[in-house]
Amino acid sequence: MSCCRAARMSVGILFVILFGVALGSFLNVIVIRFPDKPITGRSFCPKCKKKLRAIDLIPLISYILIRGRCVNCRKRISIQYLLVELVVGIVAVTVFMSYLNGVVGLVGSLVNFFIIYILIGLFLIDLRTFLLPDLYIVMLTGLVVLNMIIVSSSIALAFVGALIGAGFLLILWIITARRGIGLGDVKLMIPLGFLFGPVNTVLLLLGSFILGGSVGLVLLASKKATLKTAVPFGPFLAGVAILFVLFPDIPAYLLEFIV
Repeated sequence: MSCCRAARMSVGILFVILFGVALGSFLNVIVIRFPDKPITGRSFCPKCKKKLRAIDLIPLISYILIRGRCVNCRKRISIQYLLVELVVGIVAVTVFMSYLNGVVGLVGSLVNFFIIYILIGLFLIDLRTFLLPDLYIVMLTGLVVLNMIIVSSSIALAFVGALIGAGFLLILWIITARRGIGLGDVKLMIPLGFLFGPVNTVLLLLGSFILGGSVGLVLLASKKATLKTAVPFGPFLAGVAILFVLFPDIPAYLLEFIV
């Protein structure tokens, strides 16, 4: 690799990192203020409610410099702010590297990034509020349809995937009298079923149930939850889906392991 090409790649990666952490910072605003507060207006400390200065809002850097404490009241600020910025930055670089390696085209890479971006938002919102907003599911569906057009996916297989995913969870929703699975989880499986098709949708559900069950056992063993404690299922669906989009070889490995 020539020095000029290496320099351009380094600059590109730096730009992508900055792009990712900035969007991660905005995602924090959306998640923290959902559903009661508008996302417009200046940011403020969630504890003392005082407005923050521009220098206090630099992604990653500000949190580290102020050591995770509000500059006004000195109370602890949730590490979620730092982690979400970091995760979105890492996702942006991972998707960018797939583009550089020729795995996905430029437009496809952008679509994949924003699919993951919305899934991260749904993961966090459901974790905090036990809600999966219809608006974000509709946005996700639009991006998935765009992805299908780009990669020329089979419409028939996409509908079968959605039918399997949403249909299975709808049956669980009915059987459990709306207590085991939320209707938002059923809706979420429509775009995810479109995206992954029938086989990978089954693997997505399987992986989500295994992951959810494992987390539940850990919570029970550590006495941080009881059998009556409600645990949202959306974060497990979104989390496994993110892995499937970032690392498309994972479903094949899972299928090989199972078969």
